[in-house]
Amino acid sequence: MKKTTYILLSLTLIFTLILSGCGVKPDVNAKAFLDALKAQDMSKASSFMKKDGSKGEFKYDSPEQEKMIKAVFSKIDYKLDESTVKGDNATIKAKITSIDLMRVSNKMISELMPTLMAQALSGDKPDEKKQNEMMLQYMVNSINDPNAPKTQTDVTLELVKDGNQWLVKPTDDLLNALTGNYDKMANSWGNKK
Repeated sequence: MKKTTYILLSLTLIFTLILSGCGVKPDVNAKAFLDALKAQDMSKASSFMKKDGSKGEFKYDSPEQEKMIKAVFSKIDYKLDESTVKGDNATIKAKITSIDLMRVSNKMISELMPTLMAQALSGDKPDEKKQNEMMLQYMVNSINDPNAPKTQTDVTLELVKDGNQWLVKPTDDLLNALTGNYDKMANSWGNKK
């Protein structure tokens, strides 16, 4: 009887040790996060993100903006490389390919500027709402173009362990990689004042 009890306790201990090492790895949640973005499932993507104030939530200024952002995310591709785990923090090197919004925006400006200038100089008051809708529609069409320019960005995904789950930190570098350097473009336009 003692031998049977000893064997059962030993097996229980072995299985416990084995299963404790079988927790979800950071790579699995990073992949799930990126796949959810690509599938435009923002609710699911949010469940894999570390909430940090306003970061970690998907909020849109308008339905048109939501449509554009989802179109951008639907076009991302990625490759996860090496990961490093240190306690409750992990990093994963990744290559993210996305629509090059800087090139798309520059092309939009060069193509729409004559129309916008003609409207402004016509003497009639320009309809800002129509102009914004026209620019957003141009962006969505350009993003959905099969020949849309793309850019590849090397980024380090940062994850933090929350209970048994690894959550992606919404860093500026990650956002920039996912949006095809949109943040860099916006900053460069802001600095040209």
